[in-house]
Amino acid sequence: MNNLNLFFEPDSIALIGATEGMKFGYVATKCLLDSKFKIYLVNPNEKEIMGVETYKSVLDIQDDIDLAVIMIPARFVLTAVKECAEKGIKAIIIESAGFSEIGEDGRRLEEEIVEISRKNGMRIIGPNCLGVLDTHSSLSTTGMSTNSLKRGQISVITQSGMLGNILTEWMPSQNVGLSKVISIGNKCDVDEVDLLEYLGNDDRTKVITMYLEGTKDGRRFLDAAKKVTKRKPVLIVKGGRSVEGAQTTASHTGSMAGEDRVYESMFKQAGIIRVDDFEELFSFAKTFEYQPLPKSNRIAIITTSGSLAVLACDECAVQGLKLPKLSEEGINDLKMEVPDWVSVKNPLDLGPSMNYWSPIETILKDENVDSLLVIMVAPLESFGGKDVIDAMFLSLREVLSDQGGKTVLFCTIGDPNLTIKNARENLERYNIPVFTSSPSAVRGIAALYRYKRYLERCKVVDSQESNH
Repeated sequence: MNNLNLFFEPDSIALIGATEGMKFGYVATKCLLDSKFKIYLVNPNEKEIMGVETYKSVLDIQDDIDLAVIMIPARFVLTAVKECAEKGIKAIIIESAGFSEIGEDGRRLEEEIVEISRKNGMRIIGPNCLGVLDTHSSLSTTGMSTNSLKRGQISVITQSGMLGNILTEWMPSQNVGLSKVISIGNKCDVDEVDLLEYLGNDDRTKVITMYLEGTKDGRRFLDAAKKVTKRKPVLIVKGGRSVEGAQTTASHTGSMAGEDRVYESMFKQAGIIRVDDFEELFSFAKTFEYQPLPKSNRIAIITTSGSLAVLACDECAVQGLKLPKLSEEGINDLKMEVPDWVSVKNPLDLGPSMNYWSPIETILKDENVDSLLVIMVAPLESFGGKDVIDAMFLSLREVLSDQGGKTVLFCTIGDPNLTIKNARENLERYNIPVFTSSPSAVRGIAALYRYKRYLERCKVVDSQESNH
């Protein structure tokens, strides 16, 4: 059973453990009461919380309940789950900690809860998690409002609860457009495979990202991932590469990470894009959301910084991307467009020439190029201040908006509150991803190309199988 809609679009929610005291549950209580959903507060010790009537148990609520969010000490959770089953509630999020992550006693308690849920056709997210956030339905059980977030098509699955909130706080500064964020914690029932399958069919999710510490059923994960990656990209940061990291995951979410080389093989088989850190995870996710897949591994680089271009070229060699010679027509056009001191080749270093727009247009038209990385370093003082920077990015937006079906990424370094913020506001609004590292930008293009090759292999295999 994988109908998880009630976790994201419930009509009614019971918050078990609602409180107005400054403790666990306070922020979630306030956030849910401020939402558009019908909220029922459950707390046997209070008659009223934040001006809203409370109930001693979900059994005292007369209306039907779609989703229960449990935020009470672990020793009371089993009783609460039994009452939810009697009430007929089919979706439960258990945010309480104190289960398999603490040892055998917690594991037994978790197993009892799972047994009840399966007997009664219930689905459970958690325990030891922060639940879900959906920017499209405006639901958040995490204690963080969706109002400050950019709505988009990138969904996040994370085993770590606190990490989910930290990332969600950080994402607005990175201009990441979110669809859903799901913290699964100990994943006693709903796990990463259930969510892969669900998000794979979710029209509001274009790119799936994941922080994974381990999976309980590698074969099931592999089979599900192979199906999903044929429809949309899956990007993963995998924790527990080292022995020490693997040991830490066991006490963090009760997960066993397993040998990293097994996961590496599984990711390659399934066409999963593995990245090393969260900054690249979401930079790559934006690239997949915004850009077309490149037709080939041929990339051109335009730069104002020779050193950043050198680093980009080094990374191209590592990633298997080719820096082709520009076409004869393209070279002739460029020679008329740039100063005499500019060496017309790929990469094209324009330095401080201040003549960037026509060379970009020319290279985008070049038949030998399928991807373009624009590296532009803009020191405010030498470029003339904020007004010049604003005008420059506005002009770049107009030039880069006509890509001719080619993959285009932009890289800059500078003041995060001015240069980079300005670049993201002007360019990412028009689907040009902004990177702050030229090697990372190259890896982003390489990830798109590897995914394109994976899809091509899948089509060949599918065609061969259909002919037999």
